[in-house]
Amino acid sequence: MTTDIEEWQEPTDLETQLENEADLELDAVESTDDVSASNSSFQGKSKAKDLKERISFVRLLERDGVAVSGAGPWRKCLCPFHADNNPSFSVNEETNWGKCWSCDWKGDIYTYEMEKRNLGFSDALASLEKKEKYIKRTEPRKGTSGTPRPGGEYQLTPEQVKTRQQAAKRLAESIDLCTRVADPRKWSPKTIQKLAEEGVLGWDQGALAFLYETGMKLRNWPHRQFQWEFGKPSVWRRQRIASATEVVLCEGETDAISLIDKGIEDDPAFAVVALPSATTIPAGLVELLRGKHVTLCMDNDEAGEKALHKLNAMLEPVCASVSTINYGEEDSHE
Repeated sequence: MTTDIEEWQEPTDLETQLENEADLELDAVESTDDVSASNSSFQGKSKAKDLKERISFVRLLERDGVAVSGAGPWRKCLCPFHADNNPSFSVNEETNWGKCWSCDWKGDIYTYEMEKRNLGFSDALASLEKKEKYIKRTEPRKGTSGTPRPGGEYQLTPEQVKTRQQAAKRLAESIDLCTRVADPRKWSPKTIQKLAEEGVLGWDQGALAFLYETGMKLRNWPHRQFQWEFGKPSVWRRQRIASATEVVLCEGETDAISLIDKGIEDDPAFAVVALPSATTIPAGLVELLRGKHVTLCMDNDEAGEKALHKLNAMLEPVCASVSTINYGEEDSHE
């Protein structure tokens, strides 16, 4: 299985079985009269599934005071349904489904909300919708809305394309917003405006929007709070790679903006692009950079070092050259 998130591991046969059980249980819950009663406010089953795509079971548990540990799709915590001294509750961040291996509770994020708050299904949906801004995913779910292009490439829906365009237009047409974005990093507002006009930077829902060909990532600027509004990770500004001979690949969009602001792209041979984070190595990166002179600009921390070693191993066999620099932005670990 190919994935964009480095920590993803192929599920075991048991994990696959559990996820299949989750799908069957959700279908059973959604077929009740209570679901039918909720159709007017949630526009039916598809609206409920759309909400499930956007929210995180892990973040809901954390909001309820449960400490969740681990990396990758499967995480562990103390069971919220019985007195648990040894973490026995497994939750899958991709499927929004969990199971306790001690008390045998199992269900998805809706089942949890129903049983935890003693709610019916429609009330649980309404409760989750009200809390959505606090429990949104920080990374998009695999296979979220949108459609694959031939060869597995992700394509935004027309509504998502429009949202992305409006976000870019909103920022490009407001010098006040450009200044608000630029000032905390001492960037030039003209740099921000230029990136907005390019269609790779925007403003949406009171947040700075990093606009990808495959999605939109929001940051509560200038704070370190992120969420994927829709889509999936790829390479930020990847459309600039084709015409460049020199590519600077940064860890995070803000490092890239800083280099652009310093004028590195005044030389038309250069393109500055970014990974969404050190742990997100998008599929197809090798082919994008094949034959290019690549400079890797990763953070000087453990995640950055791991990314640097992995990228070197991937790119050295196919690129004209691979070099590294430590740019050292104060808050670039995205």
